Amino acid sequence: MSFQLYYNYGQSVGAAEMQLLVDELGPPTVLWRAYYNEGNQWLKAVIQLGRLPHPFQLSLDKISLGFYDGVSAIDDITFENCALPPPALSCEGPSHFWCRDTKACIDSLLVCDLVDNCGDGSDEDNCTWKANFGNIYTIVSIR
Repeated sequence: MSFQLYYNYGQSVGAAEMQLLVDELGPPTVLWRAYYNEGNQWLKAVIQLGRLPHPFQLSLDKISLGFYDGVSAIDDITFENCALPPPALSCEGPSHFWCRDTKACIDSLLVCDLVDNCGDGSDEDNCTWKANFGNIYTIVSIR
């Protein structure tokens, strides 16, 4: 999902935040927040949501400093790459993975990446995760 444009301007504009509420899955999650005056200009923001298998709601909430002297707005919200891959008649080769129930053929690099790329969860089944806390944090998938 991306906001083509967002605007947070004014002397005491406070903050604006976008929250995600997934039906039946608990309290809202803050996805994005713009703090204070960001100038008299429209800016772009991109949020990676991944595929959401449940109905959801987005809300834009205003956090005030006690009085309003500013404007917050979002325009041109775009959802991209939301559809599942189509079913395939075959899926051959080591660089592909055939999804169990949806029969989609996806790139094997998408297997065990913490995202349900198949829509049936089969690309995330039987994955073991190991964290390496050295100088750089990495997640390694072992299949």
